[in-house]
Amino acid sequence: MKKLIKLLLCLLMFLLVGCIEKETVVDEVPDAENSVFTEKGRLFVTSGENVYEIKKSSDSFYKDEIYEYEENEKRVVFAGITQVKDKLFVVGGSFNPDCSEPPSFSDLLSGNIDRFYQMLSNMFLDIKIFEADLTFTNTVLKPVYTLNSVIMPNGMTSDNEGNIYVVDMAPSPLGKIVKLNSDCLSCSEEIFANYNQNIVLANGLTIYDNTMYFTDNDARNPLNIKRYVKKLPLDYKNGEIAETIFDKTGPSIFDDLTNGELFGLKGILVTDYFKGQLHFIPFNKKFRSRSTPVGSFKGPSSVSFGKGNFDPDELIVTEKGIPFELRSSVGNKVTKAYFSK
Repeated sequence: MKKLIKLLLCLLMFLLVGCIEKETVVDEVPDAENSVFTEKGRLFVTSGENVYEIKKSSDSFYKDEIYEYEENEKRVVFAGITQVKDKLFVVGGSFNPDCSEPPSFSDLLSGNIDRFYQMLSNMFLDIKIFEADLTFTNTVLKPVYTLNSVIMPNGMTSDNEGNIYVVDMAPSPLGKIVKLNSDCLSCSEEIFANYNQNIVLANGLTIYDNTMYFTDNDARNPLNIKRYVKKLPLDYKNGEIAETIFDKTGPSIFDDLTNGELFGLKGILVTDYFKGQLHFIPFNKKFRSRSTPVGSFKGPSSVSFGKGNFDPDELIVTEKGIPFELRSSVGNKVTKAYFSK
């Protein structure tokens, strides 16, 4: 059954092909995960093996590794990424070699949720925050802090006060969003929000106007997964829960999200992983949401609005493809696309 569902996932990503204008920026990005543009327009992308800066040479792009492994170091799976002042922060976990196989979304979609979460919990030996100094042209990423309360790291963002937020995609009621201060990581790790604030299986994070927006997924019914974009004030009061601003139902999950402007409207742009779509949700409720066609992307994991070497109307999408298939020709790349009017 597991192999059959994995095959169906592959077929889904091959057969669902939407009509959208896009082109590959760089390929061979294993398990392409999250992305961020710095204030100066530098693009960094996390993956299942390294973190890359996407650079341009004449009329083509290439990727440059910024993490240098020590001898015999275990593979690091990198996830969320954000900038605070002149520092780049990334969260990642050292892959557990005793984990015979990674957690499979085929388990999730076939209803074997307990096995999925068990594999998820055993996937990493430790979870660390990594840091890089952006004042250097040749950026080098280094581990600086081991997280104590995170099982499965995912999305990451930061606020104007220098605080960093990390999603722990552990099963409810363990799933949460952790908050740290970038000036003192070791003395500031705390839970920002958890099941008390209506978090089930959070994934991506972004902040706009002193409000946290995040994706959340309820997979208890695998063929009818409820996926949400929710919001929660950064200064929420005791007893306050996250509010849903957008939702879909079906066999897919919402992955990462960002905020920006499309069609002259400010709003949230979210990736719909197995559907291969992007959804744009305007902040102004007078305007309806817009979506790319189903199958526009092969497992879109994150999206960013273009800066630096990219035009503002270009969307930079990490296409993960089939989870944990690091060498597959399906996904494992960074693309740029246009959201048609």
